[in-house]
Amino acid sequence: MTTTNLVNLVNQFTRIAPSLLLGIAALTFLGVGIFHTNFYTAVFVSRFGEVGALCFAIFLAIIHEFTRFALLVASIRDFSDDKAANGWLGLLGSVALVAYDIKISSYVADLWANDSFSPGVYSSTIIFLILLGLLLEVRLVLTMPKAATT
Repeated sequence: MTTTNLVNLVNQFTRIAPSLLLGIAALTFLGVGIFHTNFYTAVFVSRFGEVGALCFAIFLAIIHEFTRFALLVASIRDFSDDKAANGWLGLLGSVALVAYDIKISSYVADLWANDSFSPGVYSSTIIFLILLGLLLEVRLVLTMPKAATT
């Protein structure tokens, strides 16, 4: 492979990097949403029954993770439009949701713990997905170019 080919290949990847980052961030949100759904189903089953608890848990997870995704997209847009105050407000909202997710991860881990695995194994996995999503959110803010002014 020549240097020119390598440069072209790297340029191709850099063009699709924001899309890849956004897609991976969405996958981390989906993963955390699955954890939320499982946890909230267990929490609400005594109140709503199995089907009701599952429906409510899915509803809560969708609201939570779509809010994270909306904050991600809005923060990217705000920073690219030179509205840094709005962008920081969106990132602050994401950090608040991340703090909540990390708090909940210990409850999920306790719920899932058994003789084979301690709660720390589950909690670490969930926290990894949560923090990865936040890292990708910050990276996307830094990656996106400024919007063209007309």
